[in-house]
Amino acid sequence: MQRSAIPTLRASRWRATLFLAAILFASACSENGEVTAPPQIMLGTVTNVDTGDPVVGAQVYVGTALSYTDVTGRFAFGGLPAGPSKLRVVATGYEGFETDITVPAGNFNQNVKVTRIETFDFENFSVHVPKTVSRVQGVLIALGGPNTRGFASDIPFGAPVPAAEAALKTMGQELRSLAASRKLAIVGTSLAAMANGTASDQLIRLAVEKAAALSGRPELTSAPFLLYGISGGGRQASGFMARNPERVAGLFLKAPASIEPISTGPAVGVPTYVVLAELDAFVNNASLRASFEANRRAGGLWALAMEPGVVHHSLSPAQTRLIINWMSEVLAGRLPAEGGPPLEMLESNGWLGDPVTGEVAPSREYTGDRSSTSWLPSEPRAREWKTFRAGAGG
Repeated sequence: MQRSAIPTLRASRWRATLFLAAILFASACSENGEVTAPPQIMLGTVTNVDTGDPVVGAQVYVGTALSYTDVTGRFAFGGLPAGPSKLRVVATGYEGFETDITVPAGNFNQNVKVTRIETFDFENFSVHVPKTVSRVQGVLIALGGPNTRGFASDIPFGAPVPAAEAALKTMGQELRSLAASRKLAIVGTSLAAMANGTASDQLIRLAVEKAAALSGRPELTSAPFLLYGISGGGRQASGFMARNPERVAGLFLKAPASIEPISTGPAVGVPTYVVLAELDAFVNNASLRASFEANRRAGGLWALAMEPGVVHHSLSPAQTRLIINWMSEVLAGRLPAEGGPPLEMLESNGWLGDPVTGEVAPSREYTGDRSSTSWLPSEPRAREWKTFRAGAGG
């Protein structure tokens, strides 16, 4: 998608339009320089109604006449016939705009405010980008398990029991609030338990590229990913991170079917959190714990918490809070303000949780065996881990 060429192209069209208007004005002057009824000139801007940002590259029609907005959102027309007409604006990622206007005999200004479209559905995917976000800094990709398109739109999750469906719906509301505060796009899919491999990696990348094109937000194609793998989606979520760690800001796994092993290198620097259900009858908790410990021994910034007394499909209010709080903190530490790859988080700056005693301490002060400890990015997240695994999260 060649969006980067738009500012130069639109600026050229703006200058050409003004040049045309100047020629028309000059043609209305008599040979001795006197003005004789100059043609009217229409100037205006197109801006985002929620953010006030200029809308670049919008097509502006007055009747059949066409102009394009430049990098400041400005457009211009010269020589429009006076009288009733239709003003129409078309811009990628925005709702269409149309209104009746009356073109006066003289020069005039006409400014337009347009509204971004927040949700797009395509193929097996849905994307949500909050309309208040000027520039997206990260992309949350949810893989199921359930139909995770529900996190981005109103599509049902298809949970096996009404309570789980309601909890997922609440989680979707929380994730969309997180997207607005942390400047994220959310991508969900109806493809359950995606095969773990490079073909699925490419499918995810293509879905993000399509989302960027539909929403008019080209920055999505290079923004870091935050992966949320649920149940059968955990396999591909952890696999994508292991194969593409330079693109991933964080990974959260909820009762995953399996966990991809990581080794030394960039993958160990991706903060990861695994939540298991004590009464889970669908996945092997002992095997998952062993995978967690292997990745922790490799140096991974991983945490694991077993929620007591719950089954596989459970999504308690305590777990919802834990997920949102951890995601928000990792995003705050990993997403660069001006774009680029994720920033580094150091184990020495975090906290460690002892899996036997449940006690937490700063990483720099911990003197025990670190191979099975949980790494948390801060003291609040460490104390939340301690409370959650004790079943006292509410």
